Amino acid sequence: MSKKKPAIAPKTPATIGFRLDESSARVLTDRAAKLRVSAHELARHYVVEALCEVEDRRGLHEKLEALYRELVACRQDLAAATEATLHASGNVSGEKAFAWVKENLNRPCLPSPIH
Repeated sequence: MSKKKPAIAPKTPATIGFRLDESSARVLTDRAAKLRVSAHELARHYVVEALCEVEDRRGLHEKLEALYRELVACRQDLAAATEATLHASGNVSGEKAFAWVKENLNRPCLPSPIH
């Protein structure tokens, strides 16, 4: 006689439940009706989408930080190049070139909006 292997029950997806305040429930229901899906299906879609977006946002955050650092460096380079150009023209003293750059180009950068 052959021994039968016990049947392995497939894993059932987790059931998650939560409550929404009246206003949020109304928005969800209205959007679901417009999309012709149930509010449950739309809520599930939103939760899954939000879970996936966490990784996407992390990568975007890192790219924005790098871009911000590059922008600050470009402003510093522009200030130095402008000062050198003004002074090298022979029409402006080094002190006046420095003062002009400080007044017009060395404005403080806004704090990084990423933090």
